[in-house]
Amino acid sequence: MTTLTSALGLMLIASGAIAETTQQPATPQTARPAASPGAWPEKAQKLLTLLQSLTTKEQASKNKHQIETLTEHCQALLSDRMEQDIDDPGVDAEFQAMGQLYLPAVRLYHKLRASGFLSNSSVEEACMELVNSARTCLYCDRPRAQILFSGFRLNPDPELAAALLDLRSDDYMSAYRIGFFSALFKLHPEYANQWQSINNRQHFNNILAAALWFADTPQTREIRTKIRPSSSNRPDIDLKRIDLARTDPSKPHADEYPEIANLDMAWGAFDATNDSDYLNGILLCALRQPTTDEPDLMKLNALWSLRLRAANEKDISAQLEQCLSKLPVTQQKEYAAMPTPDFDDISNFSRLDGAYLRILEYEEQKKVKPDKHPVE
Repeated sequence: MTTLTSALGLMLIASGAIAETTQQPATPQTARPAASPGAWPEKAQKLLTLLQSLTTKEQASKNKHQIETLTEHCQALLSDRMEQDIDDPGVDAEFQAMGQLYLPAVRLYHKLRASGFLSNSSVEEACMELVNSARTCLYCDRPRAQILFSGFRLNPDPELAAALLDLRSDDYMSAYRIGFFSALFKLHPEYANQWQSINNRQHFNNILAAALWFADTPQTREIRTKIRPSSSNRPDIDLKRIDLARTDPSKPHADEYPEIANLDMAWGAFDATNDSDYLNGILLCALRQPTTDEPDLMKLNALWSLRLRAANEKDISAQLEQCLSKLPVTQQKEYAAMPTPDFDDISNFSRLDGAYLRILEYEEQKKVKPDKHPVE
C-alpha cells in the first residue's frame, strides 16, 4: 500500500512566499477527533472561517481556545491522512477539498500579517497550519495546482503571485514554470523583488534561478549574480518565436534545453502575461514546415496543445481566432485542415520530465477530447 507519507514526505514547512512559523513551547494536546471521511476539510474550513471573522486583536484573544483546538484537530487529521492509502477515494476527495483552501489561506495570511494579527502566536500557528496543509494537498493534486498557474492571466493579482511563488519548489512541470516566472519577472519587476526578499542562498531554487536567467533584465541579472555569481550566459531563445527554434545538437545547452522545452516555456509565459504574441508564436510553430523526413514533434505538440486549450478555454479560443485572422488565407485554411494529433501518439515525445503534455494530464483533467477546433 502506498501511503501519502511515503509518496510525499512531510512537506509542512513554508520555504517561500510565506515565512516559517516561530517555534512555540509545547502545549497540552487535546483529544484527537475521529478520523471520519470529510472531517479534515470540515475542520479546516471552520478554522479558516473563524480566522476570517477576526476584526480585533481582542477578538483573537477571546477565541484563543477555539483557534488552538481547531488547529490541533487539523494537525492530527493531517497526520492521520498521511498514513492512509494514497489511492483511497475518500482520502483523495479530502485532499482535493483541502487543495481548494490554498489560495484563500494564502490571502488570509497576507491580510492577517498586514493587520498585525500574526503577533498572536495562536493565530499565526493556525494560519500557517492551513497554508502548509493545503499546499501539501496541491502537491498531490497536480492538475488543480496547474489550474492556478494557467488561470493567472485572468486574475494577475499580487497575492496570487505570492501563492504561486510559494509553490515553486515542486519540480513538476519545470520548463512551463521557468517560462511562467521569467515572463512574470520581466513584466512585473516587483515580483522579482518580492521573491528576493523571501529567499536566501540555501533556499535558492533552480526553477526560479532559471526564470531569473531567462527574464534577462538588468534587475534579474543583478539578483541572480548576487546569489549565484558563477552564472553562465543565457541561451538565445525568443519565447515569442519558438517556431524559429530548432534544436542544433552542436550548440551549447542543446541537451539541457531541448526543443520541446521551448513550447512548455512559451505556454508558461503566455499564462503569466496573457500576451497573445506568445500564442501567435505557438500557432506559427504548429504551421511551420518540416525540414527533414522525420516527424516534427514540436509542430505536432504545438498543434495539439493549441486545439486542447482553445477547446476548453473561451478566451484562448478568441485570441487564437484573432491570431489566425492576421495570417494569409492559405495558412488559415491549412490550420483548419490539419487533423488534431492523437494524444496517445504524442504523449511520450518529450525529452523533459516536466513537459507540457504530461503537465496537463489531459485525460485526467479535461475528460473531453478536443476533436473539434474553433476555426473552420
